[in-house]
Amino acid sequence: MDRMTTCGVCGETANPGSIFCRRCGAELPRRRSPQADDQTTVLPRLPAEPAAGSPEQATHRLPPVDPQPYPPPAYQPPRSQPGYPARTGQPASQPPAYADDEPALLPPGRPPAQRGRNRALVGLLAGVVALVLVVFGLAIYLLSRDTAKHGVAQPLLSTSPSSSAGTPTASSSTPSSSPPATPTPTPTPSNAKIKAAQVAALQQLGALVNQSGSARSSIQTALDEIGSCKNINSAITTLTRASDIRRSLAAQAGRIDLSSLPNHAQLAQTFTTSMTESSLADQAYAQWGRQVRGSCHKKARATSALASAQAHDQRATDAKNAFAVQWNADAKNVGLPGVSSSSL
Repeated sequence: MDRMTTCGVCGETANPGSIFCRRCGAELPRRRSPQADDQTTVLPRLPAEPAAGSPEQATHRLPPVDPQPYPPPAYQPPRSQPGYPARTGQPASQPPAYADDEPALLPPGRPPAQRGRNRALVGLLAGVVALVLVVFGLAIYLLSRDTAKHGVAQPLLSTSPSSSAGTPTASSSTPSSSPPATPTPTPTPSNAKIKAAQVAALQQLGALVNQSGSARSSIQTALDEIGSCKNINSAITTLTRASDIRRSLAAQAGRIDLSSLPNHAQLAQTFTTSMTESSLADQAYAQWGRQVRGSCHKKARATSALASAQAHDQRATDAKNAFAVQWNADAKNVGLPGVSSSSL
């Protein structure tokens, strides 16, 4: 009966006649056949001096020769055999079954157990990365939804005032028995910027209004002097200077940026019209003084220049009234004081 062969690399027992180890794939040591025990080698007699009394054709019987077994090969990495799945973690006492007891030819490289551990580690890392992406995406969704609802991003966690340690609690925690206070709407940066621009524009235009109003008393004095035939030359000079000032104010108003105001176009137009018509009225009043200067006695007569001045004055008054209405509407929105038509 044939004896079992043991692998010199992994110690696995192989079936008789197997060439490779069915566990690690190493080549098994060759054993001599049983017939070799009784095999003898018959050699012809060498020519020599024949011994006395010995036959000529005698032969020498040599002892049986035991062939030297092949040394065990060096360890080679296991190789997988096509058609057979790799098996890891199987105890040595239960070798994997192969068809026809053929050894598994494993590919060179790392042992199957190490490759299995690497695949498990890769799968674990992929799962952790996927979990982190899901949590990050959920946080972005909650922030975007809260921003769209309230206009500004609200914190996901808020500090409870009743907690002495300041432990953050979820903003959706159970409300207290007292009704929550109504939050004061916080103006967005864009609204605050627009309001600041409106205030700056009205303040610049208001400075021009003040300059126009400061000349009003001197103009009225000049008209009274012409009407009573007193100091007509001085009155003409005052009216001419006032006309130049109001023409300059109309030009300065065109360089102020009023685009942040709701009715900026109408506000600019009414102010410019009031200053232009007032300038023309002052010029006409000065011309009236020149017309009556040489023949004025106690009371100046009415002339064509006086009629023209009164027409321009009426158009200027209408424009001033419209300007005051529009100014007061814009000034109220930003907390500035209002004006009246007489201020111009």
